Amino acid sequence: MLLILFKFIIIFYPFFKSLRFITRKGVDFQLWELAVKLKTLGYTTNSEGKNCFIEKTKYINKRYTTNAQVAEAPSLNKINEILNKPPVFDLSSGLSYKALSDLVKVSKKGNSGFGVNVYDNGRLLEGSPFSSYTQAALALGNVNVSSVISKKIDTDKLYKGRYKFESSV
Repeated sequence: MLLILFKFIIIFYPFFKSLRFITRKGVDFQLWELAVKLKTLGYTTNSEGKNCFIEKTKYINKRYTTNAQVAEAPSLNKINEILNKPPVFDLSSGLSYKALSDLVKVSKKGNSGFGVNVYDNGRLLEGSPFSSYTQAALALGNVNVSSVISKKIDTDKLYKGRYKFESSV
C-alpha cells in the first residue's frame, strides 16, 4: 500500500505543486504535503511527530464529519520544531520505507519475543537466535529479507538455496 502511495506522490506531487489553488484545497494540499514529510522522514515514529500528524489529519477531515468537536490546526511553531530536528529515517540509505520503519521498531524493542535461528547450509549462523526477523535479515546483509523470513520460517524452504529459518523456543 505504501509503495502505491509513494509512486502516486512521485508522479502527481510535482503536478499538484505547480497548481495555484484558489479555494481551501490549497491549504489541504499544504497540510497533506506536511503529512507526507512527517511520514516519509520517520517523524511519526516518535510521540511528538505522531501527535502532530493526528492533529493535522483531524483538522483536514473536520469539514467532512458530523462530529461537533472543533479540531485545531497544528501550530506552525510546533511543526517547524519537529521538522528542524534530524529526520528519523535516512532516505539516502537506499532502504525501503518498510525496512527503515522495521529498524526503528527493533531499536525500540518492538516485536520482541520473535526468536529466529538462521542456518547457512545447515550450520547455525553466528548470532542466532536473533530477536526479530529484521535482526536476522540484517545478519544476512539485507534488511528487506525480513518479509522473506516471515514466509519461509519453519517451512524447511531455503532462501537463495542455502538459508533456512526456524523459530527458536
